[in-house]
Amino acid sequence: MSGYTPSGPFVSGNPPGLDSPFFNNIENWIQQFEGDAGSVSVNGQTSGTATLYQVVQATVKHVVVHLVNYRNSSAQTIALPAAFTDRAIVQVGETNASQIAFLSSGTAVNIKVFTSLSASGGTQTTQTNIAQWSFGQIDAAWDTLQLKTSGGSGGAYGVIIIEGF
Repeated sequence: MSGYTPSGPFVSGNPPGLDSPFFNNIENWIQQFEGDAGSVSVNGQTSGTATLYQVVQATVKHVVVHLVNYRNSSAQTIALPAAFTDRAIVQVGETNASQIAFLSSGTAVNIKVFTSLSASGGTQTTQTNIAQWSFGQIDAAWDTLQLKTSGGSGGAYGVIIIEGF
């Protein structure tokens, strides 16, 4: 947290006593770090749920999306409690043929999706969605996660993890 001036050291029974700027700063940090906005869920249009947890909402951000028997028949979106302002890494588990896109004001941003790995590095392709069992880098600020259908049957039990700024 920028601008914070330490108030300690603290010793039981000695000054400084309760210090409102100190405790207000701690409260602000806890709220940013723990993702005080809670979770955001959507019901699959066919079955199940997709729940987004933004557990870190400060400059560095961490999002986990939990799919439980999730299946949809068309695109669904989940707005983030705190938008990403720069690049992020994404790891996608099972989505049962749903494509994942990251939107900025309704427009899909580019994702560099890893296509192969080797001892000397890897290769990628730039596109606006990412499929199950993939990982890549989101190249821009974004504020909304989009789950898009591209076939498949049955519900997905998967996890999507996004970390960045």
